[in-house]
Amino acid sequence: MKLLLCVWSWFLVIGSFVSHAVLAPILAIFARDKEACYYWSCRPFLVWSFRLAGITLDVQGLEHIPKKGPFVIVSNHQSLLDIWIHIVALPIKVAFFAKEELLKVPILGRDIRKQGHFYVDRRNPRKAKKQMEGVKARILEGQSILIFPEGTRSMDDRIASFKRGAFQIALETGTRILPVYLQGSGAVLRKNSFWILPAPISVRIGPVIIPTLLDDSLAKSAKALAATAETAVKRLAPTAPPLS
Repeated sequence: MKLLLCVWSWFLVIGSFVSHAVLAPILAIFARDKEACYYWSCRPFLVWSFRLAGITLDVQGLEHIPKKGPFVIVSNHQSLLDIWIHIVALPIKVAFFAKEELLKVPILGRDIRKQGHFYVDRRNPRKAKKQMEGVKARILEGQSILIFPEGTRSMDDRIASFKRGAFQIALETGTRILPVYLQGSGAVLRKNSFWILPAPISVRIGPVIIPTLLDDSLAKSAKALAATAETAVKRLAPTAPPLS
């Protein structure tokens, strides 16, 4: 039974990508904003794939999202599905960071480009720096971005220390931080596993955090902001102590 559920879930995942790859270019012909068309047209496929696979989302805290962005969305990271969960759960267009190698993957690579997501070549520091300047420019134009500050997926659902890169971007662009906590995505698709199993996922959104520059020290400010955001995300966990 477990094998059948897994095969069915991967069939839905692959089927969604293929279906979107066929439909999106047709819709984009008539769209003024083609990037937004590619992005929002993928959402219904993700929603129905989750439902048919028995994956339910409980989203709380939508009232914390201000009507105007952009935001640097920071979240804990448990599963490869986390990006798609954010796309389904958040009513705002977000862009995530992808490894440059993913651009070579059929269908997926084209979607990453067409939807306006970012890719950074970590093996080439000079190129990566130039790409990051492009990211900052997009944020200043109004694009919200999604970053997992832990840097990798958790194996045991515990949240690792946040790295300061996301928060340095927020400080340099004056962009607010939107903390998000995910619970349950690791039970659906855990790190280093191909088993997709039906399970409930909770998405909790917290109040925005305003970035503050301390003593004109960007590094010090980013470190302090990372600690503040990490605490905010942990406080969103159902088992966390109430805010004092």
